[in-house]
Amino acid sequence: DTIQSTLPGIEQTYINAMKTAQAYFPTMKKDVAQAASFVRNDLPQLEQELANVTQSVNQNLPALFNRYDNAVNLLNENQP
Repeated sequence: DTIQSTLPGIEQTYINAMKTAQAYFPTMKKDVAQAASFVRNDLPQLEQELANVTQSVNQNLPALFNRYDNAVNLLNENQP
């Protein structure tokens, strides 16, 4: 009796879930394709650009700190 009384509700929940999945499948498929395209086509270039920026920052940071320290020293020496 319990199974027979519960089964229609479970079946309706399943039907509703399938309708929802079918309704959103095209959008999900498009979004997954866009993400895959980004990973395949754009991510390697982005990674290279980030590596280049990191390398540039690492190369220029010591000189920038040196200039900052010089500016601080000049201000400290020349403050009224």
